[in-house]
Amino acid sequence: MKALCPPSGVPLARRQFLKGVTLGASGFALNPLLQRMARAAEGQPAAPRFLFVVEGNGLPPLQVHPAGIPYIERARREKLALHSKRNLLDHMQEDVARVRQRIGRVDREKLDAYLSAYETLQGQSARLVETRDRLAKAAPVPDDKFASTVETDRLDAHFELAAAMIGGLTNVATIASGVGFPYFNITFSGLGIDQGKHPIGHSLYVAEDKVGWERTEKIRRFHFELIARFMRKLQTMPEGNGTMLDNTVIVYLSDAAEIHHSRCFEWPMVVLGNVNGRLQTGGRYIVYPDYGRPGHRTINTFYNTLLHAAGRPRDDFGQPDPNLDKAMHGGPLGELLA
Repeated sequence: MKALCPPSGVPLARRQFLKGVTLGASGFALNPLLQRMARAAEGQPAAPRFLFVVEGNGLPPLQVHPAGIPYIERARREKLALHSKRNLLDHMQEDVARVRQRIGRVDREKLDAYLSAYETLQGQSARLVETRDRLAKAAPVPDDKFASTVETDRLDAHFELAAAMIGGLTNVATIASGVGFPYFNITFSGLGIDQGKHPIGHSLYVAEDKVGWERTEKIRRFHFELIARFMRKLQTMPEGNGTMLDNTVIVYLSDAAEIHHSRCFEWPMVVLGNVNGRLQTGGRYIVYPDYGRPGHRTINTFYNTLLHAAGRPRDDFGQPDPNLDKAMHGGPLGELLA
């Protein structure tokens, strides 16, 4: 590695240092991190990160329904629309207060972002030490779980590998759990379950099968424990005026919408994070009208929303449904995009 070096005792601005660095064999590992930090030194916002956690065999909406709000089956929601509007009015004052707080925070971030994120560096050695320590924190610690035949260990290891986001090697990652043949029938023996995900998914059709329901809840809880640990790790990594968690979105969903054999009329998701205020997510529960009803939106619009939040706006994504009005699968979700 070659770098510009200042005279002894003269500090070198961080931006000048980064522009003067050329990388050799370590370029693959170090260049993404240095580029990100160079953007920060010039006052450019960090690129947002997205982690998608996709679990197979369906996601019943009731299992991710917020506590304290009555659950209404999809077929009955249209009949109770006036009741929902009355509830919305009841919460209006609290929502307005939250929006005001969010707007103020975003404005402060726009004014202050990256202005004092990093101090000047004292030459090449300080830069290399900082880079080394940061990458060391991001790198997973090899242990037995990386070679384990137990599925819970392997999933744990996949979340550790997703920490490559911290080192700047990627800004988007997907963890697929029990997705695709033959892995959709994986058995979570590490959780004390002796039945594969495939028959468990089928058991969700049987209202009397309490065992299958309890097993899916146990598996889902394990996923969210790993997600929470990943978020805590991001929260320890400084970035701009906050941490990497502030600039990250985690989306948990199923590969098969709400049930194992789904027609995809309903696709529950859990969205964590707001990309420094670009999304309105925290503490909100959003339900759109049923298929083809006025106000209905497709999953396409959700991905449009993420692209808008990432600063790469698109109003079309994927294959449109020819049976729906164009507005139902075009543009971002105004309710989710700040």
